[in-house]
This record gives sequence, structure tokens and C-alpha cells, in this order.
Amino acid sequence: MKKKFILALCIAVLFAGCSWAAVQEISETPQTSAETQTSEEVKEAMGTIQAEKPVTETTAQTTSETEISKISDEELSQIDNTKVNYGQGVQFDPENRPAGALDFNSKYEKYNAYALFENAEDTAQNISDSKDASSKTICLTFDLGYEAGCTEQILDTLKEKDVKAIFFITGGYVRYADSKIIQRMIDEGHVLGNHGYNHKSLQALLETSIPDAEKELDDCEAMVKEKFGYQMKYMRPPEGVFSERALALAQRMGYTTLLYSFAYKDWETNNQPDPQYALEKITAHPHDGEIMLLHGVSKTNADILPKIIDNLREQGFEFKLPSV
Repeated sequence: MKKKFILALCIAVLFAGCSWAAVQEISETPQTSAETQTSEEVKEAMGTIQAEKPVTETTAQTTSETEISKISDEELSQIDNTKVNYGQGVQFDPENRPAGALDFNSKYEKYNAYALFENAEDTAQNISDSKDASSKTICLTFDLGYEAGCTEQILDTLKEKDVKAIFFITGGYVRYADSKIIQRMIDEGHVLGNHGYNHKSLQALLETSIPDAEKELDDCEAMVKEKFGYQMKYMRPPEGVFSERALALAQRMGYTTLLYSFAYKDWETNNQPDPQYALEKITAHPHDGEIMLLHGVSKTNADILPKIIDNLREQGFEFKLPSV
């Protein structure tokens, strides 16, 4: 009996040793090149998935954060459409800022609408390429409904003085003015703003039709984009006439509305202001964050523009474009 037990134990040990050797042989068998490639591809694929996962999550988060909700036509129609005839007024605060412009900002800035950039910090943030956050800045703008032969002279002065401006143009100007002039504005770093296709009041159009008011801006924008590949982002309501609903519509369409904190009667081509009077008027109350409106059809403006720029620079102001 004892001999049988010892024999069985020997056989069991021998079998276990063979099995272990077989296991060792399988685990140590080198992979073929195909197997190695497949293994590496799997590892690479797994690594790619792991690397791409956080990117996908980030992208989804970014999309959610930048999603813009627009008010409906029904909501828009509930906003007040009372006609407002804007004017900056003749009363000024201690910093020379007109009361009408300050009042406009306090009421309508929520619609991305500005009549001036109110303080030094806002100006520094809203004026691009500002060399000094404490510097006093003016945003120079021109309204152009048609070409009166003054624009190239204005552009020559702006180039000579290294000043950039915003030109608010109408659909009529785009249709009938020399396209080389508009292209020059773009090439020389100026900004094109939307002044309406037919220079019509958005407030009046909104009395009867939201689509008609949208079309007034859309048609001008589309023409500029088609002819020059340029996307407008600023809007100025013709004649300074607006309503709260008109500002809300412009915001819904992606526009920032720029009114002005200085303007004067310079648009009558057959009744131009005296150059000395105009120069004194324009430079009498300069203020930090000023949005200056001059009409591009004015021969007086074209002639005195070099003196305007020099005078205001001597008073410590610089001309900058907005970044809002």
C-alpha cells in the first residue's frame, strides 16, 4: 500500500512539471510581426481615444458657453417702438461729456448701443491698440449716403496722419460710388458700418413689419459682403432716429449700434459751415471716449480735417477704433 502511494505521488509531480513547462513555453513564445503590429495598433488606438476624450468634452462645453439665444419676433414686438430723435445735447459734465450721450448709454447699453465710451477704463477696454490705458481717445466716424467728391481727400488725410475711422455707408453709396474708394477704405484699415440700404428709419419700418426692418440692414450688409467680402458689425440709425425696438432688432442681428457724442450741421453741401467756425465747434468740447460724427459729403470737413486731428492731438487725444 505504501509503495502504491509513493508511485502515485511521483506520477503527480511529474505531470505538474510538464504542465508548468508547457505554460512557460506558451508565455515565452515570441509574437510574430503581424501579432506585434496588431498589438501596437490596439495600444495606439486606445491611446488616441484617451487623448481625444477630454478634447471632445471641451468642445461640447465651449459650444454650450458660446450659444446665443435670440428673442423671437413676438418678444421683439413687445418692446417699445416709440420714436426717439437723438441729440447729444449742449449740457456737459466736468469731463466735457454731453448729457444726452450719457443718458443714451444709461438706457440702451443693454442693447450693445453706445453714444460714447464712458470712462477711462471702458475706453481702454473698448478702444483697440491703446498704448496707454490712461490716454484720452476719440473714435472718428463718417456718415456717407452718397459720394460728393470729398472722400478721397478725407482718406488722404487719414493716411497721412495715421488715423483709422469708421465709415457708415448706405446701400446707395455702395451701388453708385466708385468701388475703388470703398476698397481703399478696407485696404487702409478703416471700418465699414451699416447705415441702412435706403437710409430709412428702422423705427418707422418696425411700425408695420419686422422683416422689412431686417431687410433694410440685411440688404446693405449682403451687398457689401458680395462685392468686397467684408462683414459689417456696426450699425448707425439714419438721422439719429431710433426706438428701443430698433436697437433690440440690431442686437438680435449681431450689430453693435454706435450713435455719437459729437455732431453738428455739416451735411448741406450747398450751405457749408465756415471753416474757422467748424474747427472751433469740433474742438471745443473734446472728451475721453468721444464718438465723433462728421459727414463725408462736407467740403469744409475735408478741408479742415488735418487741423482737427492736429488740434485734438495737441490737447492730448488720440484717435482709435472700437473693439466692442
